[in-house]
Amino acid sequence: MEMTAAQEAVAFEESHAGHPVLDGVEEEVINVGFVMGIVLGTVVIVAGLVLFGFTLTEVTSRDIRTRVLAETTYPELREARASAAGRLTQFGVVDQAQGVYRIPIDRAIDLMVNEQFQNGGAGDYSDELRLLPPN
Repeated sequence: MEMTAAQEAVAFEESHAGHPVLDGVEEEVINVGFVMGIVLGTVVIVAGLVLFGFTLTEVTSRDIRTRVLAETTYPELREARASAAGRLTQFGVVDQAQGVYRIPIDRAIDLMVNEQFQNGGAGDYSDELRLLPPN
């Protein structure tokens, strides 16, 4: 018995039902882990480049600022720096009548630490000063 064209089409569809290509839909296989790895890797690389750029900019800016301040032509600025350095590193008389004298800051720090150590750290907020040996 011969089949009509319509019957052949129906028979073909029934025999190939569920085949993805013939149904017009092909299964897509996407490896989500691979795609996420590429995305995360790209994000890490971009973040690293941005961080490197900011660090390089900061270092360069600090270097330029230091050079400009060191090579300044403003005499008042040089005098102010020399005066401040002198006050921090030299002995001097502040008020002789009241017995007030200036000592170098390094020496002042040593005296404060030794005084706290000899007092057993009384009145301080931590025990850090007790770790220093006496002179």
